[in-house]
Amino acid sequence: MYDDKRTIQDNGLLTPKQQTYRPGLISMKLGNTANKPDAGHINIDQDKALADYRYEQQLALGQQQFQQSQQQSAAQFQQQQANAGGSVICTELKRLGIMSQELYEQAHLGRPVNQCVLNGYHLWAVPYVESMRNWSLPRLIAKPLALAWAYHRAHKLAPDQYPKESLLGLSVHVIGGTICWTIGLFIPVKVNWQSLYTGRNSGYPWPTQ
Repeated sequence: MYDDKRTIQDNGLLTPKQQTYRPGLISMKLGNTANKPDAGHINIDQDKALADYRYEQQLALGQQQFQQSQQQSAAQFQQQQANAGGSVICTELKRLGIMSQELYEQAHLGRPVNQCVLNGYHLWAVPYVESMRNWSLPRLIAKPLALAWAYHRAHKLAPDQYPKESLLGLSVHVIGGTICWTIGLFIPVKVNWQSLYTGRNSGYPWPTQ
C-alpha cells in the first residue's frame, strides 16, 4: 500500500509528493515438506530398478520371439519334409550346401513314395545321417550317389531344366529302391525320421565341418 503524507497548502495545492512504498505481507500456508524431494531431485535407486526391470522384460521378450521363430522354422521344415516324402540324406547334403535348393526341390517335392520303400529307407538312412554329422567319410560316400540320384529324378520331372540323364543316378534309383523296398517288406518298422530335427537333436543346426 501507499502512505501519502502530503498536506494541503494555503494556495490549495498539495505539498510535493513524498511516498513510501510498503508492500503488504503475503501469507502462505505450506504443508509438511520435510519428505518431499526438491525440484529436479532424482531417485537413483528407483530409476536403476526401473531400468533393470525394463531390460529384463526386453530380454524375456527377445527370447520368447526367438523361441517362436525357432518353432515356426521347425514347423515349416517338417512340412517341407512331409511334402518331400521324408528325405533325410539329400536334406542333410542340402543343409551342408553340397546340394542346391533348386536341385533338391526338383528331385523331391511332390514325388509320391511307396510307404514300404520309405520305411526301409528310413531304417538305415536315419542312423546314416547321424553318422554324417560326426564323420566326413559318410558324407564323402553319400555325396556322389545322392547327387546322381537327384539329377536322375530332376531329369524325369523337369527334362527342360535337366536334359542330361545320369546313369549312376538311374542305378542308384533302381538298386537302392529295390533294397529299401525289401527291407521295408521284411522289417515293417516305421522309423521316426523327424527325430533328426527335433527331440534329442534340438541343438540344430549341427556342425558342418
